[in-house]
Amino acid sequence: VETAPVIAAVRDYVAAEPRRVTIVDLCCGKGYLSMLLAEMLPTDRVRGCVLVDNAWPRHDVAVQDKHINPEHLWGRYADAWPVPLCTSKIDLKKRCSLKALGERWLSAEEGEEDGGVLLLG
Repeated sequence: VETAPVIAAVRDYVAAEPRRVTIVDLCCGKGYLSMLLAEMLPTDRVRGCVLVDNAWPRHDVAVQDKHINPEHLWGRYADAWPVPLCTSKIDLKKRCSLKALGERWLSAEEGEEDGGVLLLG
């Protein structure tokens, strides 16, 4: 219920934005909001959802107890998402991490004049 206003606002933003949108879900936890948006939003309007949380494992590290297990995103369901979902382990308290976030996810896709970006947090 608490996500209903967010979902409505994202839906309105995507509908009004002339460019394809990348959704960056800050401090996403397990990423349930992004998973729901990936299912609900038109695939031709969304480039993908980036699930940002410091608890994700790095891609080159085995999942440990201290990590959020990404199996529900990458396991047997990886190809089932209509909008690409990817995780990013970023500590938002570090300035260098914020710079990396901007360079990696907040810029236009190659061949696009500009990329629309929607930050959720």
